[in-house]
Amino acid sequence: MKRLLSWFFNLWSSHEKNIPSTCSTPNVIVGVINHVSSEYAFLIQKGKKGIDPIVKKVDLKYSWHGDLVEAVLGTTKVKGRPVAKITKILRRGKKYHVGRLVLYQNRWACFPHKRRFYSPIFLTEKIEDGKKNSFVKVCILQWSNKFNKAEGRLVSYLGNGDKPNVAKQVMLSNFNIRTYFPPLTIKESKCFSDNIDVKKHIHRRNFTSTPTFTIDPNDAQDFDDALSVIWEKDKKLYEIGIHIADVAHYVKEKGSIDREALKRGCSTYFPKEVIPMLPVNLSNHLCSLKPNEHRLALSVVLHVDKDGHIKKIWIGETIIFSQKRFTYEEVDSILKGGEDPFKKEILILKKIASIWRKKRIENGSIVFNFKETSVVLDKNGLPVSFVDKKIGEANFLVEEFMLQANNSVACFIHKKGITSLYRVHNPPKTEKIQYFFSVLRHFKIPFNAQETSISNIINKVLYHSVGKPYESLIQMSTMQLMSAAYYYIDPTGHFGLGKFFHYYTHFSSPIRRYPDLLVHRILKKYWKKDNVKAKPCNYQKIAYHCSERERESVLAERSMLDFYQTLHLQKQTEKEYKATIVKMGDYSMDLYITKKNKYIHVKYNSLKDDYYNFDSKRFLILGSRSNKCYKLGDTISIQIHSCNPIERKVEVKILL
Repeated sequence: MKRLLSWFFNLWSSHEKNIPSTCSTPNVIVGVINHVSSEYAFLIQKGKKGIDPIVKKVDLKYSWHGDLVEAVLGTTKVKGRPVAKITKILRRGKKYHVGRLVLYQNRWACFPHKRRFYSPIFLTEKIEDGKKNSFVKVCILQWSNKFNKAEGRLVSYLGNGDKPNVAKQVMLSNFNIRTYFPPLTIKESKCFSDNIDVKKHIHRRNFTSTPTFTIDPNDAQDFDDALSVIWEKDKKLYEIGIHIADVAHYVKEKGSIDREALKRGCSTYFPKEVIPMLPVNLSNHLCSLKPNEHRLALSVVLHVDKDGHIKKIWIGETIIFSQKRFTYEEVDSILKGGEDPFKKEILILKKIASIWRKKRIENGSIVFNFKETSVVLDKNGLPVSFVDKKIGEANFLVEEFMLQANNSVACFIHKKGITSLYRVHNPPKTEKIQYFFSVLRHFKIPFNAQETSISNIINKVLYHSVGKPYESLIQMSTMQLMSAAYYYIDPTGHFGLGKFFHYYTHFSSPIRRYPDLLVHRILKKYWKKDNVKAKPCNYQKIAYHCSERERESVLAERSMLDFYQTLHLQKQTEKEYKATIVKMGDYSMDLYITKKNKYIHVKYNSLKDDYYNFDSKRFLILGSRSNKCYKLGDTISIQIHSCNPIERKVEVKILL
């Protein structure tokens, strides 16, 4: 649940580009190549918002996707975009690539698997014919030789793309996920004592005798957060502690661990495997709030009355001693009447969390009902089945307290005028809202277009769509409506969380997110009266980088799950499934197989029985010969025709 909201809010929008430019010459710009097609690319400018210039293929000067380049702006425009020509490549974005080995123009070459790489890398070695179509890892030696071709050397054979271990290597490469820690980083992580002496931390507020526990998924390996609660009789208030691992105590600024953590930006979660942001010695042990061990924390302590009103907030360094590690399922069992020594504390937290959740939703916080799917693997790492993750009251309980901690810290930072990072989420654009309304009208789904709060409209539509035939359609339409959340140095608001969370940051997960670690460090500097008036441009660079790394991490996670789903469907090509058409565009549509919780992208030209044209006003496609019609929201019968797991592509046959 801690990653549930981020699953849909966290994708980074390419229009937010807030890194200061290094060029001051008129018409000369610096940016990153975004290779959206084999014929042209966009230039993501540094320090600029608005429309990105377009670069034609002939003007790319052998630059590749992700390269940092210098360019000159021309006076002409293409489809409203200014045209630029690359003049200099400042830094290459990627040296190592994973791709398929093919015989091309009588030479062995690797075609990078990553999207937006359109040029082959010709290999210098002789290759055995039996290795054709294998996946390989290569290192580029020369970006363009006298024949304008890239050359590289073979680093390793990976194998068949249908194998999970090969697919994992492909995803890691595609999304630039770092897996190995440098020796200096490992060495630095082992310099800390496993034992925490309470007497050496007398400056910290001591919570070691306060009832404290963690609540996490059953398979969690790192425990970022813990909760504590006591009743203050004299004040008639609950003292609720939200304790977050004090990672900044161990990860020193600009040290080897810090540099590596910043490069990674966040942890990445694959089925049954975590690629951590921090070395395991820290992430799973010393920083993890494990039961029956003293741990250092940064805590948000809330004094709350019985009606959920927060009367006082304290934020500071603490030392805690978690007495128990709960799973979500265990807490759900207690909330349903089960017994436990901590039942009283859990019921108090549940009561307060329910009050806060109700108020949050009433004030514009959007509540999604998206299903999360997890894969069950056999001993060989192959998918056996897929199960929906259960989201219970325990998930909502923990979520409310983490949201409150993040909000409290953001308000504190803003009030003190401290330069920091915020988590922001822009409202939907007007044209997207109008399209959303048109979908609702088309399906005669009741809503009040005159209502001032678009978030209230969304919540009502989502609520009333549960269990209806059009539920998956509304969920997809809502996803399309949303913009992307990202990190920024100004608190411009968080649409998805509502007006109570105008000031919002990420504080609660420093083990797995670098922005949280940075916020911890900023707070510590403030308390020590250190220089916290950092240059905004430095923090904005970090904000941009971490937003980008987070986006890549989420895409890697989703791609790996999609691989497993496609691999599983490969064995079921004769089976018939019911699917709902949840999205339509000019050239393709998306189907949702409810039974598999799987989205399938279908191009109209892959439907061999006819040539289909899209009618955007009526939300349908029509066969030019047969007049056969498929409409948005239709439930149709399909048969899996073929699957390509490594490409995550599924071709289907629509049954009559």
